[in-house]
Amino acid sequence: MSIFRLISIVSVVVATVVLAKVSLKSADPIKCDHPCSADPKWFPTTPKPTFEKPNPDLDCDFYRPAWQYLLYLIQEETPGSGPRLLSLDHPDDLFSGPNVSRFPVAKKGSLRLAPRVALNRDPIAGAEINQAGSTGILVDPKTGRAVYYSVHLNETFSQFIRQNKYDNVLNLKNAPPDQEFPRGSAEIKTSWRILAQDDPGDGYITATATISKLANVGGKIVIDPTATEPAKKVALLGIHVVFVLDGHPEFIWATFEHNNNAPELNQKRVEMPPGAAIDANSVDKAREWSLYRKGTAANVCNKNNKGMLTLNMDQTLTPITDVFRQFHFGNDDEPCVIETLNQSVYDGINVSLPKVMNAEAKKRLEALKNYSLRGAMWLNNPAYFREGVDFALLDEQDPGKKILGGDPQLSNAVIETFTQPWKPMVGGSRQSNFCFDCHRTVAQSLGTTTLPALRLNVSQTLVQRYLHAATAP
Repeated sequence: MSIFRLISIVSVVVATVVLAKVSLKSADPIKCDHPCSADPKWFPTTPKPTFEKPNPDLDCDFYRPAWQYLLYLIQEETPGSGPRLLSLDHPDDLFSGPNVSRFPVAKKGSLRLAPRVALNRDPIAGAEINQAGSTGILVDPKTGRAVYYSVHLNETFSQFIRQNKYDNVLNLKNAPPDQEFPRGSAEIKTSWRILAQDDPGDGYITATATISKLANVGGKIVIDPTATEPAKKVALLGIHVVFVLDGHPEFIWATFEHNNNAPELNQKRVEMPPGAAIDANSVDKAREWSLYRKGTAANVCNKNNKGMLTLNMDQTLTPITDVFRQFHFGNDDEPCVIETLNQSVYDGINVSLPKVMNAEAKKRLEALKNYSLRGAMWLNNPAYFREGVDFALLDEQDPGKKILGGDPQLSNAVIETFTQPWKPMVGGSRQSNFCFDCHRTVAQSLGTTTLPALRLNVSQTLVQRYLHAATAP
């Protein structure tokens, strides 16, 4: 038994009383043919990943950089400076001119859950509350407030855009079709719940944010381009950590969630999706979850009430959304690889906590034990990463090629709440809604505006910013 495991057993026993409602971790060893472990050098101070080339036969090589990078981003550069995550560029920093800035001076260490740009016509307005793929709004059952989202771009991503002047629509449209994002480029998408005034957010990573107020315009709930709520305390619910490894320019699409978000409809892998029926039976009769009320029927959960929401005077919305996660670790065929890595990270955090002197940094690191990697997706053969390719459709049309690697039904319950259901291909058309269903290299259009087929189109952040700029008056 390793020293990490021995100390973890003692720590978890003590912590169980305090974190029983939020922690799903167990001190019992996880049986696994191919266990995955955190590097002890990640603790207490995590180095930035090198994003080296993974062994294609080891799923662990794709999962480990995701955990390492999240640890790195939640830690501080200098004591008291706040998590590195909040110092990364927001898309508005990268793609917007200062003359239309709502926040001319970004406060270091603060979080913006509001657009920096206020334009009369903005095709992507509402991205702070609308989920990708469905444009649905997740209404927090605990507070009645909308769950908010933010995108962060790391230095390698931003430098690539600036050096190639791809913040200019003409330059991007004329980019070489085979140009790829460089190794180490990363996008991080986060989801946040607004905390009640008397809620300290114990057990969560928290931040202070500027939030867009909501408005009802023509029966639609949208962000108000003129009104914000400053200094609101928010708690982190879910995270996409998306990055380019050496030899994998398609990005590795990894996702994390707080362990108390929601129950699972399928509590183990199913041979044939979708598995358990979405019917009048409750998903969990035994306990309350953060985003699920005990005993709620499956067929009333994950409801996209877009167009039927009521905005109240206090910025709450009705009806609320009860949430379940449909697939266990994205229906991975060997979920213990992910589970052993999660436990190894928790063990490492437990050992390193006494060495962390800054109180806020220590609190964030301890809270990170309540989050888990839920899976990742990538291309098994990066040779398929070419311009003009719909990877998910190609994989469905010829399953024998095994084009998609990782966890085939992966979704984040709080970032892709409404697009979790698995759907078979019908008439050669793609029906499902997983990572590579959206992230493709085919041409992208909005109205009469088209961005040609580029390998760079795999980034929807880049695509949407192009369409926004190209169609603006």
